[in-house]
This record gives sequence, structure tokens and C-alpha cells, in this order.
Amino acid sequence: MKRTFCKVPDGAKRCELIYVNDIAFLDLLDSQTALCYFSKPSDEMLDFLYNRFYSETLNQKRLLMNENPKIYVVNGRVFNEKYGISKYDLPMSDEECLLCILPDELNPEVMSSKEVALRDYEIRGGLFSEYV
Repeated sequence: MKRTFCKVPDGAKRCELIYVNDIAFLDLLDSQTALCYFSKPSDEMLDFLYNRFYSETLNQKRLLMNENPKIYVVNGRVFNEKYGISKYDLPMSDEECLLCILPDELNPEVMSSKEVALRDYEIRGGLFSEYV
């Protein structure tokens, strides 16, 4: 990902990363239609995502419900332990990750998780159910 201009230069520091080790939590991500990005949690990617959400507004309301969104990090080992291989018939490598955001982090008056996933398809965004 090339370096991009960010309105909030320290967006990565504002994200609360939660590493998922509990396989049962994956059911929650699936049932709640979590928004996911196929990426490692690098500062550059977190800055990009934070600013992408932060800048999205409608009628003076921000897409982010709070300043410090929770981002759940699911690595390939945990994903494969639960699902084996993805819909694409490929196991995720242990180093690969899904960065997941639950819908309650987003303001539905601005945009739903599904709308964000459609918008972000080109940057490897989607819904958790699309990966399992």
C-alpha cells in the first residue's frame, strides 16, 4: 500500500487491537456480520483504515461511533483451526490476518457494515461471512 495523506496522522495509535485466540469468538464475528480487511495490522494499514472511517460523514455525523475503535485481529492459525480452508479453497497462512470491526463500532445512520464492505471491496474489505 502506498503512503497516503492522513487527516489524523496517528490513526494507528487510536485503534484498540484485540488479538483473537478464542475460536468461539469467530462465531460472534460471523453472526454479527463483522467488517473485515485481509491485511496485517501494520501502522500504515491502521492509519489508512482509521482515516477512511474518520473522514466518512453524513449530516455532520462520523462513521466511527467513538475515537478509539476496537479492531479484532484474527490470524491464519486461529482461522484455519476453526474453518480449515476458506471458500476460496485455500488455507490462510499463519502470518496472514483478518482485521475485523464489529458493526457496533460504526454509526448505522452514516453507513452499514454491508455498505462499507461494498465500498471497500477493492482494498480487500468484505464481511466475515465472505471469508468462511
